[in-house]
Amino acid sequence: MPKTRFKKAAIVVAVSVALLCLGGCAVPASSNESGSFDSATPTLDKSRLYGPGESIEVGGIVSGGGGPSSANELSIGYPSIIKSTSLPDGVNVSDFKGGSFDESSANSMKEQLGFAPDSQGALPPGNSYVLVQEAVTNTTGEPVSYDVSRAQFALVNQSGGLSYVGTNEPLWHDAWDGGNLKQYWIVSVDAGATLEVKLLYALPDDAIDADGLVYLVDPGNANGEEGFVGLKAFDVAGQIQG
Repeated sequence: MPKTRFKKAAIVVAVSVALLCLGGCAVPASSNESGSFDSATPTLDKSRLYGPGESIEVGGIVSGGGGPSSANELSIGYPSIIKSTSLPDGVNVSDFKGGSFDESSANSMKEQLGFAPDSQGALPPGNSYVLVQEAVTNTTGEPVSYDVSRAQFALVNQSGGLSYVGTNEPLWHDAWDGGNLKQYWIVSVDAGATLEVKLLYALPDDAIDADGLVYLVDPGNANGEEGFVGLKAFDVAGQIQG
């Protein structure tokens, strides 16, 4: 393991200890919309981050939502991430979120993040798109669905804070079948199969270049006074291409 990886692992251990001691809580942007969980601080799973060559087990939606999740139906491999100032080939702003991204959506994004794409997809200087490609493997003997909107980028700092950066859900993904827009984020993975999914986000360049950048694929669960627990993330600092 490179020297920087040892240093990063030490930071993450320190972060995890500090997370247990701090009283403040950084909550995912998607949770802020429905109310804040301020009673505790989120903690990273196993007090560490996952690196290249590793995978993360996450829960799926079993039997069309009728079956219980064991929290490990799916395995997500370490992602490939590419930075670009322009949209991927064949993708337009009109494709964002299944075609439901309108002027109001752009205004909300600008209010939340301080930036938004124009009608041609151009972002203001200092911000970029990142295209994530990840492999989702169904380890069970029956079809399992997965909510791709659960993944988000975040920064882990040396004082123990976990702050979420960029769009709080993908702007676009390539696994939608063009059907029910209410199911836009839900993808199906056949029994024993692996599905390659591409997801598009927008982030500030300073976050993309930060040492503490992580890609959170399991945002955890609210657990009473413990706050959000069970968070699982890939360490992607320095791994973004482009």
